[in-house]
Formats: sequence, structure tokens, C-alpha cells
Amino acid sequence: MKELSGMGIEFCVIGGVAINLLAFPRATKDIDICANVDTGYFTEEELNELEKKLGDEWKLDRTSPPDALVFMRRNNEENELEIYVNKIMDARGSPKLDNDFWSRVRIIEGIPVCSREDVIALKSYITDVRPQDIDDIEMLLRTGKIDSKYLEERLRRWGCFDRFFERAPTDYHALIEDE
Repeated sequence: MKELSGMGIEFCVIGGVAINLLAFPRATKDIDICANVDTGYFTEEELNELEKKLGDEWKLDRTSPPDALVFMRRNNEENELEIYVNKIMDARGSPKLDNDFWSRVRIIEGIPVCSREDVIALKSYITDVRPQDIDDIEMLLRTGKIDSKYLEERLRRWGCFDRFFERAPTDYHALIEDE
């Protein structure tokens, strides 16, 4: 992550690392990062610089989807560093990581982390949900204060409001609607 900072790129962790910092410790095999890259993509020069800074331990999977850079650990193919590029995500119809998203990023233990509401919304947006995603949403809702107005607006804006309520345990309907 210091490599991205060193390149002057705004970023934050999402996914399992964010869950660990926001709510509770749990195992994760990858690091999901969202990068706020103005141009919408990393230039070939920036990719080469990032690869060089990451060193021999990581290699770029150049077959990864266009909205994500996937770096694989050379000695363990299961460990990944995924860097999602927000401008490309926007163009592909993925959730728009706008100024509201970036203004809610907080530093926790020296690491920029997206808000708990945005983690919930991102996990609700995923169409191929895993049981772990539902567990993560539940724990985020149980372990901290939620800005229900922001969460509802985000879920509606990203088109996953109904999907959230399909996945969330029924007792969370009252939590979101009443707070």
C-alpha cells in the first residue's frame, strides 16, 4: 500500500481487510484495494513502476478484468492483491465510487479504509454472493453505528437496495428503516 501512496494515488481497502479493521478479525486470502485514479486507468509506465515497487514477491496477472489489477503472490497463487480502479468501474456500470465514497474513508491503524456503510453496499452489490459476504454484512451491522440514510441512498444509487433486504436477516429491516 505504501507503493500506491508513494505514487501519489489515493486508495482505500475494501473487503476482508476492511472488515478486520472496522468490525472483527477474520481470515482473508486477498487484499482488495480501490484506487482513485484520475485518468481511469494505470498507464503502462505506472503499471511497470508499481510492479517494480512491489518487487519480486508479486507478479501482475495481465489477464485480469479491465476494472481490476490483480497481483498474484509468486510463491502462493491463492494470495492476491486486487486493485480496483474506480473510473473504469464507473464506465463498466459498476458502483460509482464518488466524492461521497472517498470523503468517508478513514485511517484506521495507519490504513485508509472505506466506511462500514460502503463495505455493506459493495457486498450487497455483488451478484454472486458468498455466505461470507452475508456474515460480513451481519457483523458490520451488529458491531457499530450505521448511517442508515447514507446506506439507503448508496444501496438505491447502486441498484442493490432490494438485494440487500433479500440477503439481510429480517431483523435488520427495522435497523435500516428506523434509525
